Amino acid sequence: MRRRYLHRFYKKLSTDLTNLLENGEDYNVLIEVGDVNDKVDDTSNSHIFKAHSIILYSRCSYFREVLNKIKYDENNIKKISQPHVSVKVFKIIISYIYGGFVLFDDDESTIFELINIANQFGLEELVKVSQSRLVKNHASWIYKNFTKVYKMSFESDGFEILQLFCNEIIAEHPNILFDSQDFTNISEKALVSFLKLDNIKIDEGQIWDKVIKWGIAQNLDLDFNSKRWSDANFLTLKNTLQNCLPHIRYFHISGEDVLEKVQPYHQILEPELWIDIMSRFMAPNKAISSTILPPRVIPTIEIPQKVTFDGGLKQNASITASKEKKARRKRFKNPATTEWDSIEYESSTTSREWDSATITSDCESIAHDSVASWNINSDPLPVWSSSNLITDRKSKHKSVYIYYDLLSFSILLTQILYILIDYKNVSMK
Repeated sequence: MRRRYLHRFYKKLSTDLTNLLENGEDYNVLIEVGDVNDKVDDTSNSHIFKAHSIILYSRCSYFREVLNKIKYDENNIKKISQPHVSVKVFKIIISYIYGGFVLFDDDESTIFELINIANQFGLEELVKVSQSRLVKNHASWIYKNFTKVYKMSFESDGFEILQLFCNEIIAEHPNILFDSQDFTNISEKALVSFLKLDNIKIDEGQIWDKVIKWGIAQNLDLDFNSKRWSDANFLTLKNTLQNCLPHIRYFHISGEDVLEKVQPYHQILEPELWIDIMSRFMAPNKAISSTILPPRVIPTIEIPQKVTFDGGLKQNASITASKEKKARRKRFKNPATTEWDSIEYESSTTSREWDSATITSDCESIAHDSVASWNINSDPLPVWSSSNLITDRKSKHKSVYIYYDLLSFSILLTQILYILIDYKNVSMK
């Protein structure tokens, strides 16, 4: 059987189809984009693109459906109007449809609109690429327009990249959502996604407060003062929050918050659940029937560091991931403060690359912790020897060893001082 070899010539195909789009030869579709009445400096923000039905039909499910519903006019042309799409965004989309390429610029609003319109047109590949571009290159813009981005990210399952990124930000900075004026306008799907997170840095009582606030805002006829509510009002709120309530960690709300925040709305909870919540505080050892969800744990990675020198120094230091300076980490920049925040710790120790300055800084930190924790009255004096350090030192780590030589020498002087003081006390007696 003969072998066959496949060669793909995408670049030439892309160029030819792009040229066809630009010269408009043999077009049979006119696409009017933008609002004709929207003008800036007497210049219309609309534009008419010449296209070909066979390419639109083959490359875009949205246009396939639209073209099937439109009849040709007397000139054998089909006309499509897209007033809600900007000319700038449509140029990117039509270039992708014809040439299979995307030319991004640094305008975050354009990329954000492109994600939404490409999703409406069913261009999944373009949606994913645009999301990645926005997340990787314009995180600060997302942070400043967080509620708008978060709200849109849950309008479609295709916005998974934005959803994950927004959830990472919320876990670290929940108030960016809670303190927003548009918080009550987010969808139920977005709120439920938030409540499912296990690593939110916020008190559970505050979460309950915000959920109640969101539920009331969805019902304009509900008074914010629950003391004026009827049984029907509580039932309305219960129905509104039916998908949110199962994700509240009731048994990790403080007793004070249960009394002040939960009790006024306890009628929206199942009777058995409310009894179990109260029993938890009055009779902690009593068995309950309700499901107890785990607390929202903020992950803290502890790494036992064992630093051993031949002279006898053995110091164990537990360093949390947020303070660990010498491990390789994935990081993201907090645009509001221009400071770097750690969002994920990479625990691999096989590929660490340290320079002498880093090691010096870390050793100083360990030594400082060791000296600070030493009780001069009860603990034996640490005895460090630097003889082996001198023979084994390497050129790139000289600063580390010189530091410990000086530290060892200073402790040796301290020991001599204590011996002299003891000798003097004995002589006086």
